[in-house]
Amino acid sequence: MNEIVTTVNGISCKKDKCRLIDKKYYLIGNVNIENSGDVYYIDGRYIRFETKRIAFNKTICKYQLKNYLLNYGIVSMDINCNFLNGYFSNDNENVFLIDENKNTHCCINENIINKNFREEACSGIFYHISLKKAREFNIIKDVKKTYKEHLPYDSGKVMYKYIEKYNKYTPVINDTIKNFSKAIGDLTFGLEFETIKGVIPDNRLDKLPLIPLRDGSISGLEYVTVPLSGDKGVKAVVDCVKELKKRTIYNNDCALHLHIGNVPRTPEFILAFYKLISFHQEEIFSYFPLYKKYNFGVKRKNYSKPFPINEINFKLDPSIDYSCKVSVNKNFDVLFAHLSGGYNFYGYDCDLRNVYNHPLDPNGNQKWNIKNRYYAHNLIPLIFGNKQTIEFRIHTPTYNIDKILNFLFINSYLINYAIKNQNSILCNPNFLVSNNQNGLSRIIINSIDSLKMSSNHKEILISYHLNYLQERKIITDNDNCVGNIVGSEELIECHKSIDWNSGY
Repeated sequence: MNEIVTTVNGISCKKDKCRLIDKKYYLIGNVNIENSGDVYYIDGRYIRFETKRIAFNKTICKYQLKNYLLNYGIVSMDINCNFLNGYFSNDNENVFLIDENKNTHCCINENIINKNFREEACSGIFYHISLKKAREFNIIKDVKKTYKEHLPYDSGKVMYKYIEKYNKYTPVINDTIKNFSKAIGDLTFGLEFETIKGVIPDNRLDKLPLIPLRDGSISGLEYVTVPLSGDKGVKAVVDCVKELKKRTIYNNDCALHLHIGNVPRTPEFILAFYKLISFHQEEIFSYFPLYKKYNFGVKRKNYSKPFPINEINFKLDPSIDYSCKVSVNKNFDVLFAHLSGGYNFYGYDCDLRNVYNHPLDPNGNQKWNIKNRYYAHNLIPLIFGNKQTIEFRIHTPTYNIDKILNFLFINSYLINYAIKNQNSILCNPNFLVSNNQNGLSRIIINSIDSLKMSSNHKEILISYHLNYLQERKIITDNDNCVGNIVGSEELIECHKSIDWNSGY
């Protein structure tokens, strides 16, 4: 018969449920249940709670040894702002709170904070509403010079750290994103957001695949994403834009740039993509303000100019035999020489594997010297750079997630179309004319029709894109008619058939 003993806390229980330590009985608790005993089996040994060496981690709901990885602070609160304190993991979910008495507390996460507190956009700290006026919570401040100066100019040397962080990013992805992100295919993508004011606080930045960079051409910071892909990547864009919209400001001095990668780095593909873009260039520019094409002194220089297709195409053969290296290399040398500033592809033995950098920026730290990177479709990172992406530079700055994702998806269709039809684009001088009578709309429809998704989803996605382009065209044409060369981006609405945040 199991003997009944009395524990150090005066509770009677069976002997085999206890641990005898220093001639006293301690009830053995379940490490996953708080206050379930007097002693807990942790890291291969029994440790008494009374030693104060262990704590119940509210984040993982488990007892563990106290260490620097544990914080002590608020784990819950009621509507009357009564706090319950406890231990929790020191991670990027923690937030700081300042109560009505101006005392600072660390909190397990923002979900426990009630409506008596509000987050200050510029700091990410939650203040009791009695401490600040309502308008003060949303003030976005200039970037401190000392903060900006310590940031890198280029993401290359720090990218690995942020990719490691992104690998730990595990967002909840809704069915809308899962269904429609298939349209991007196997391509990777990344975005660059230029700002003039505001900073995303470190505790918020730690949750996002965003890299803050300094940029001499703007008064604020540039935020760039790590390389993204698939539904996780689309969800990351949605989350990043939410934070940027809340905490930063842009103006017409800024830009939104898109990089798309995992594309073939071959002369054949690059020629095919160039021919596709040159064919649709006028239509693409018709969706954006006139200054994007001609500048008119709006910016210091034209950062998104059109390709001089007459100059380049005059030197290209109407039909390029993709099966003949001599034909391919001869024509690619025309494009290569133009983009390199006069250097020949033959000087690299007609092999892109021998091209490690741009001859005008051999050390990769003076990209502004490469004048021919400032095209709306920048091929420099693919041909000469280490990013092996195509950069799309034409879009006006925006935090509208529908515009951003339209930009991403439509340009993905263009790349995938060039990949799929590479040989026909090169060989058949009439291919683009006969197969693109409705311009970008035809490419969008054909691309979506070929996807493995339901017919209902296809119809929604096609309508989403075509209505958006139509709206852009109408507003841009109206601006052109009245001489508004800067455009009216804020007037352009998006067809709301897809809700990326919750569902459609």
